Amino acid sequence: LNIFYIDEAYRDDTLTQQQDELLQSVRKKLNKIRSSRPRPHLDDKVITAWNGMMLVAFAKASVTFDDPALLDEALHTISFIKKDLYDAKNKKLYRQYRAQKSSTEATLADYAWLISGLLEVYQAGKDIQWLNWAIELHEIQNALFLDEVSGAYYESSANDTNLLFRSKSIYDAALPSENAIALSNLRTLSVLSEIPPQKNAYSSHADKLVSSFSTVVNQNPAAASMLLAVETKSK
Repeated sequence: LNIFYIDEAYRDDTLTQQQDELLQSVRKKLNKIRSSRPRPHLDDKVITAWNGMMLVAFAKASVTFDDPALLDEALHTISFIKKDLYDAKNKKLYRQYRAQKSSTEATLADYAWLISGLLEVYQAGKDIQWLNWAIELHEIQNALFLDEVSGAYYESSANDTNLLFRSKSIYDAALPSENAIALSNLRTLSVLSEIPPQKNAYSSHADKLVSSFSTVVNQNPAAASMLLAVETKSK
């Protein structure tokens, strides 16, 4: 007839032994009934893009607070991604990991955020392998998502047969635009590169990407705040 609960008026009272035993008995009965029902679905998937965001946070925090343990956490995450979400032989990144297996090819968001995380980890720890992997992933990202004409990135690859059309966007939603993160990565790669032709190539690509969205950004700049933040920082 009602949901079992302890009234507010009695929550701070000290229970007698009899009351405590009665309460424990009721809880056991309720748990027994509940355990016989179908459990709600559990969202326990691991998303590559979200872990890339976490890499950025850990790497920046490790520098800000001078705490090597935070960088170690980032390195532990990279090890997991490289082992369980990346096929090194076929150069394929996966979007999610669940039930001991990887599934679904990565989208632009996964590549952009993971590259961003690797670049931050490299700058925090100066381990060249993470810069090299970021560059490798960037090349794969170009092969899968780049629109050569505009310099911007499609959010899905041409291999995704479930989509009616491939979209490109610079507008932020619940998360920053994937193209804005890709732009940030290009600006960072341009700064980090020590080879002049490569440095110029990254910088030119970044300029082209920004230019491709200039009309829509001018129409609604507040919706593209991440792009504007990246460009302000790079100037």
